[in-house]
Amino acid sequence: MKTYSQLLEDIELVSGIGRATRDDMSAIRSEHEFGHKKNLGKIHKDYSLHKVGGDFFIHHDKSKKVVGHISNETPHKSKSLKVGLTSIDPKHTKKKIGHSLAVAAYKHLHGKHGYEIQSGNEQSVGGASIWRHLMKDPSTKNHVHAVHHPWDGKRTELGQASKLHTGDIWTSGSGEVRRKAASKGITMHPFKGYDNDPTYHTSLVLKRKTK
Repeated sequence: MKTYSQLLEDIELVSGIGRATRDDMSAIRSEHEFGHKKNLGKIHKDYSLHKVGGDFFIHHDKSKKVVGHISNETPHKSKSLKVGLTSIDPKHTKKKIGHSLAVAAYKHLHGKHGYEIQSGNEQSVGGASIWRHLMKDPSTKNHVHAVHHPWDGKRTELGQASKLHTGDIWTSGSGEVRRKAASKGITMHPFKGYDNDPTYHTSLVLKRKTK
């Protein structure tokens, strides 16, 4: 799961999730208005998940407002989700409501709808925190695997992520990002360069449950 310092240092992190600004949420709500909408059900007693095109939107049912967005980099008819960016309205973060809507959405897509979920190419420390939660959760930890996949090389399975050191999964070219990660219990691999560091080409996959 890769981290780019230029992106990360501009992202505010709240309990493992990117906090969206008012302008961000306005753009997200506008995007939600286009395309066929499918209600995928409740992810928590007050929230439901909707799919529009290939992306996913979290609704606060009482206010009927979109409060979260998960962008998807895979074809919209696929049962695969490659996370581009996950954003949550500041009023609905874990710090405010007591639970992570991102984790709830990922678990709902995986457990209820059979999605395979892959971390994005640009992961924030907050994104890493979400995946650490999935690596510890009894319902998902056995299904979260690390995968090494260089741009021009062979994809290699590294095994169950919870059994690996975080330094085998995450790295960053920014010392500040590594310090932020360490403050959240995520020790990153010492950066060896974008071309020479195998950790830089490692991502996480929440694999489908086998029947």
